[in-house]
Amino acid sequence: MEDEKTQHYADADKEELFKSAMQGRWKDVAAIYARNEGVHRTKITWAGDTLLHLAVSSSEEKNVKLLMNCLIETNNEKYICQILDIQNDRGDTALHIAAALGMVGVCLDMAKLHPTMVVRNLNRRKETPLFKAVRHGQKKAFFALQSVVETHIKPPPRVTREGLRIEGGDTILHNAIFAEHFDLALEIINCYPVLVNAMNEKGESPLHVLANKPYICGSTQSQISKVQGDL
Repeated sequence: MEDEKTQHYADADKEELFKSAMQGRWKDVAAIYARNEGVHRTKITWAGDTLLHLAVSSSEEKNVKLLMNCLIETNNEKYICQILDIQNDRGDTALHIAAALGMVGVCLDMAKLHPTMVVRNLNRRKETPLFKAVRHGQKKAFFALQSVVETHIKPPPRVTREGLRIEGGDTILHNAIFAEHFDLALEIINCYPVLVNAMNEKGESPLHVLANKPYICGSTQSQISKVQGDL
């Protein structure tokens, strides 16, 4: 009987939380989130999103902070990391979504609480949050996540793994050039100059990718070539 009551309470909360979130009543959501830890892991949408995913998807940092404060108040680092690790059906964590949307403050808050997820948590496309920031051209989000990598992860990620490559061997530099995020590509080179010579499984370096874009001005190509020659 007690289990039935607990399940009913959880189901009732789930319905109310979804309505509140869709209506933008995030203070009401946070009130329930604070008193019922059971809803932290609950998948709210058909796509497997939790409330934290939904808060990030709202693109409002204040909504995310309301829920993050509830997690921080648990004063349980392991538990917080477990909640941040939860993936939706696409394999995205809330941090993946924040990176894609360029939510710099959220990226920093989450990454500082769980630094390794920046370069180790993979979605179904085998992208880390760091990689996803690059794919979406979110330069400021990339810098935010990279700052956490540099500060909290020792030794730093290697070219062969940990956030810098996806299946097929493309690196974050390949991806930035392919998507024509050239200013971001140059910043990536500053952070990871060794990526200039990194080959994917087709034997293509980032310079090969750039060569397939002949309409691009020569400045980007010359800067990449210069770094390549210095290595």
